[in-house]
Formats: sequence, structure tokens, C-alpha cells
Amino acid sequence: MASSFHPTAASHAFLSQNDSTSLVVTAIVFIVLETIFYGLRTLSRYYQKIPFGWEDALMLLGWVTCLTLAADGIVSVRFGTGQRFLKVIQEHPEKIPLWGRNNLYAIPMIYCFAVNLPKMSVLGLYLGIFLDKWSRWTCWILLFVCGASGIVNFFTVAFQCNTPEAIWSPLLPGGRCDNVDAHITYSAIVNILTDLVMIILPISLVKKLQVTKKVKIGIALTFLSASIGLITAIARFIQFIKNPIAEDPTYQGAKLIIWIVVESGMYLISGCLLSCRPVLNKIMSSDAVSTIFSTNRSASGRGTKATTGGTSGISGHQGKTGNTTEGPKARMDEESVEGGYYRLEPTKPDKIYVKKQFSIV
Repeated sequence: MASSFHPTAASHAFLSQNDSTSLVVTAIVFIVLETIFYGLRTLSRYYQKIPFGWEDALMLLGWVTCLTLAADGIVSVRFGTGQRFLKVIQEHPEKIPLWGRNNLYAIPMIYCFAVNLPKMSVLGLYLGIFLDKWSRWTCWILLFVCGASGIVNFFTVAFQCNTPEAIWSPLLPGGRCDNVDAHITYSAIVNILTDLVMIILPISLVKKLQVTKKVKIGIALTFLSASIGLITAIARFIQFIKNPIAEDPTYQGAKLIIWIVVESGMYLISGCLLSCRPVLNKIMSSDAVSTIFSTNRSASGRGTKATTGGTSGISGHQGKTGNTTEGPKARMDEESVEGGYYRLEPTKPDKIYVKKQFSIV
């Protein structure tokens, strides 16, 4: 990245500007949030007795890289991030090489995996749900794209200059760097496109469910929770265009690192949300949380258990169980289906068995 910033005389007010506090606060907040949601995901899967799989390994690595990225953002403040470049180069020129190695090498390289590992974990979860050929092929293609994107971007950053010093010393004789600033900015397009496909992917599955509209909305919102990162990916892309780092490397760098931390953190949090339903239902009992994560409402005074299922594609047909009267059965049809939790259980290729549990008065 060849800097276009040229130190000149500046006012005291200009040199006193510092955006490092915003970076530190944001990083700390996301370290806490990432740990909370990853912990909830881990507890939830333990509570459900789900064996540790490769999607869990990817999420674990994603959590570690996101924490490392946020922590490195805090460390970067010691090297002048958040301060005006002119002030840093005048008062602490010895910090510039440390700042360059950290902000222009380490942070972008960590970011390459921090945004992709949680998405790959979600795709692994999708592979355990989708059984039709095209959905599974799409998941595998997206897995390849996300993995390849992380690896390609990592090595592009690692070898962006013929000598590392050239990135913070553009006048270094013989120094040459690629325009990695533009590369990191526009790499967000891959994230945005893959997110859009991941949003579209479950739509056909949800549409085929033979359940009430309210239940479909609840299930759709559960899938959509895994794509919250799309919003921050778009926001990060816009911020990188509006605030090019070359204008004032250390000062603008704080804003850009904030958005990098937020984007990767939201990918991790949204990926964890898909698996947090059991624990969240125990912690929070509001209707909003119940609708989004389980569409499962508790009703007092219910006793006899019944289970229904169907195997015609994707279905939620009800079956008769127990000794019931027409009144309770009618209420079961109208109320219990809306309030029940639908679990998609694979049976055979191109078929999904939808199991529902409810209680009858």
C-alpha cells in the first residue's frame, strides 16, 4: 500500500485528534460478546448431547481468530493507531515499523480467516440439514469459495510487498507494493455474495414445510439469524471506500479496524445463534426470543404428549393420539402447531422428516 499522506504543518487541534478509545471499547465489547455467544453455543450443543464435529472445530477456530483480531486491535493502539499520522511520525517515529507490521500485515491476515471460519461452520451445519442434491452441492461450493477466499487473501497480504519495509516507507529505494488497500476493500464483495446465497439456500426448504405461516416465519428467522454478518459486511465495504487508509494511515486505521472487528464478530455471533436455542429458551422467556429461536411457547396445564410426522417431501402432518375430543383436537390444530418446535430429521435422500411434539389439554 503506497501512502499518499504527506506530513505538513498542522494545528494543535488537528494533531490532538485521537480515535483510539473507540477502537479499544469496540474491541473489548466484541471480545465479551463473542465469548458469551460461543459459550452459549457450546452449552447448547452439550445440553443436546450433540457430538463434537468438524463444524464445531471450525467455530472454535473462528472464535479464537476473532478474539485474536480484537485483541490485536487493542495492541495496535500502542503503536499509534487512532492518532494523527503526522503526530506519530514527529513524536514517535520508532513506532511506525511496529504499526506497519501489525496493522498492515498481522491484522489483515488474521481477518482473512476470522470472517470465513464461522461461515464455513454454518455451512457444515446446513449439510446436516439439507439432503437434496442441489442444496448440498451449493453448500460444498460455498465451503470451497470461503476457504479459498481466506487462503488467497492471506497470501496476498503476506506477499504484498517485495520487502516489508516498503509498505510504511513508500520512498524506500527498490521498494514495491501491490494495492492491498483496494484488495482488502473489494474482498468484501465475496463475503456479500456468499451471504446472499446462504440467505436464499433455506428458502425452498421452508416453503415446502406444511405448517402454518407463523411457524414458517419462525423457522425462516432462525436461518436468517446466520446471515446477520451480511449487514456488517456491506457497512464495512462502504466504510473502507469512504475512509481510505492512505489519507491518514494511523488515524483512519482505527476506524477501519473497528469495522473489521465488528464484521468478523457479527459473523461469529450470528453463526452461534443457530445453535443457541435450547440455552436461550432457558435464560430468556420473552415471546420475541421464543419466536425467533424456537417458535416454541409454553402453556400451563398441559399433559398428554403426542408426536406427529410425515415423510412426503417436507411435511408437518398431524396424527391422532390419546383419547381426545373434537374440541381439544381443534385447539391442537390451531394452537399447538403454531407453538411447537419443528425438528428437521433426515430420513433418506430428497426427504426430510418433520417431527413435532405438542401437549393436549
